[in-house]
Amino acid sequence: YGLSGPGFYRRLLPFTDTENYSFTGDRIVRHVVSLLAQGVGKVFLYSMHSHESIAGPENVWRVILGEDGYLHPSAAAHSTMAWFLEDTRFVSRIEPAPGLTAFIFEGSGRSVAVLAPKQGSGADWTPPGDTPRFDLYGNSVQPGAAAGRYVSYLEHPGDAPSLVALLKPE
Repeated sequence: YGLSGPGFYRRLLPFTDTENYSFTGDRIVRHVVSLLAQGVGKVFLYSMHSHESIAGPENVWRVILGEDGYLHPSAAAHSTMAWFLEDTRFVSRIEPAPGLTAFIFEGSGRSVAVLAPKQGSGADWTPPGDTPRFDLYGNSVQPGAAAGRYVSYLEHPGDAPSLVALLKPE
């Protein structure tokens, strides 16, 4: 078909795939994290699919499963979120920099900040210190790299108050 882009979905589809999977995955993570921050206890994968013919084009990003029932490529972002937030509970929401929201979760002997930049903001913020940071898919982010435009994670070996103090020193 003349497609030359990298990856399975760019080579085998009978049409040009223009979807940005990182954008879709980012929206899924933001949706689930905001539900957890509001006290929702569980989000079921089978309820996270979208049939455009039923739900309309505004729900296209809710696509953990495709219409064929198979995992959508953006499910890797959901998997990363589950990995970091498993056995944690939501503690607080802070704004370490203008345009950047950090959702703070705490588990046994560790805490995690889900960093969610507002669209068009927060991209220049860099986390203090050498706390490990991971991108939307769980890849290590180079120390000193800016927050970027998609969700990322800071994993901290201490409790939530010490993570908040690290992110937003008084």
